[in-house]
Amino acid sequence: MIGAYSFACKESSTDALCARLNAESGWQWHVRDSYWYGDYLACRPFEGVSIRIFEFSLEGGYREGGYWRDADVRIGDACTTPMRVIDEAFRAALARIGAYTVKEIEPFD
Repeated sequence: MIGAYSFACKESSTDALCARLNAESGWQWHVRDSYWYGDYLACRPFEGVSIRIFEFSLEGGYREGGYWRDADVRIGDACTTPMRVIDEAFRAALARIGAYTVKEIEPFD
């Protein structure tokens, strides 16, 4: 199962967003590199769950005082955490960094 989100935040770089998420979200985030996507953030907040945050956005780069990001949540076979709980926890993590206009989007990738 894959869920996807779009959101805006004030951090203009992947490194700055990673530092902020590590300080505020309660989860451990890492910068990863992909030939296809470039730098992105990755986290494994629950067993069998991975979250990735990309700099590109289906909503488009900078606007309305923030930088748009897209995120996907992937649920593997080992996951025993309900999607409702994952969604609430991810939205809470984004709220702690001041992300706004968080909304579900069509899964990508």
